[in-house]
Amino acid sequence: LGSGAALQGLSLARNRLCDQGASSLLKALSAGCAGTLQRLVLSNNELSPSGAQILASSLAGHLCPSLERLDLAGNELREAGMFHIAQLIRSAIRLRTVDLEYTFAGPLGAGHLAGALLAGAPLQRLELRGCKIGSEGAARLASALASMRGCSLKRLGLRGNAIEDDGVEVLAKTLNAVAKRVWDTGVSTIRSHAMQEVSCQLEDLDLSDNRFGIFGADCLAAAITGSSKTKLTSLDVSCNLFGAPAAAALAAGLDESCWIQNLAAGNNDIGDAGAQAFADALGRMPRCLCWLQLQDNRITGKGIQALYDAASATPWLQRLAAGGNFPPEGESDSYMQNMARVTSKGAVTKPSTPLLSPSGRCWLGWEGAMAYRAKATQSSSLEDIANVARM
Repeated sequence: LGSGAALQGLSLARNRLCDQGASSLLKALSAGCAGTLQRLVLSNNELSPSGAQILASSLAGHLCPSLERLDLAGNELREAGMFHIAQLIRSAIRLRTVDLEYTFAGPLGAGHLAGALLAGAPLQRLELRGCKIGSEGAARLASALASMRGCSLKRLGLRGNAIEDDGVEVLAKTLNAVAKRVWDTGVSTIRSHAMQEVSCQLEDLDLSDNRFGIFGADCLAAAITGSSKTKLTSLDVSCNLFGAPAAAALAAGLDESCWIQNLAAGNNDIGDAGAQAFADALGRMPRCLCWLQLQDNRITGKGIQALYDAASATPWLQRLAAGGNFPPEGESDSYMQNMARVTSKGAVTKPSTPLLSPSGRCWLGWEGAMAYRAKATQSSSLEDIANVARM
């Protein structure tokens, strides 16, 4: 790390790095290569809130002016550490991605991060899996999404935070309220740059493993339906075990004009009744939906057949993932693993490359979804629409 080194990325994950080691690392970086550093990964070490303070105070200055990604997952930073990380997010003008999974941030820590977003931080991706923020923390983050100044966040990962129905409700209603505010402002005009600045940019929301049921699912359905005008294009609600009634409530939001491209609803115990609800939703022709994930849902042959029949009549659906369910009588597991709509061009078993980022988490996004649906709407035949779906 000496003078003259043009280092762009540094990973020291799983090295039992403590606060003192972090301090020594920053001194080494200041010797010459910090100016070019764009990615710093210190996940799964032994950093404490004091270590977070050391990092934040150094990185918030001019030590790493090019820093774009910071990964501190798996360190016990807790609420006190979140205060310092929030200060860093406020001041690091190029920082776009922060991973704080399993850092025990808690609801107050989520509040510190929300404060940074409210201050106009240009952060685009925030991962808070397993941070124990609860419904209170979800409400604090929702306040940032509702900011009149606009929120630049495009992905929010909240897997495993026990936010339950109350937390899901406040997030979903906030997204609806912001979208309505923006569209009411420009109801007679095309979306302008000024409108984009005061809107919520959130496109990818992970609410998996959060213990919510039919009430939360119903709120989410209202947020993803086309009339809501939110920008959500990817939604993960897997591992909530909410059953068939909640599945039906969620599927009700999949109408022709919804923007959702990726819907992950695996491991929710929806059974054949829930599968039928999603099959009915496919019949409403949600033209942006290209990947539907329903793995491990106790669906039997009856439900699988309903989904398969519906998918066969939905030319823009690229993949229907249903592995881990009960295969129809006489069929093998491979039928379940790779079940996809079959066209004259052959089976499509995964999204085409342009739909995904290298991480596999980012989708076409809002602008891409608008172009995607516009082309599908203009197509004059099922074959044309199928070609649009595979673009």
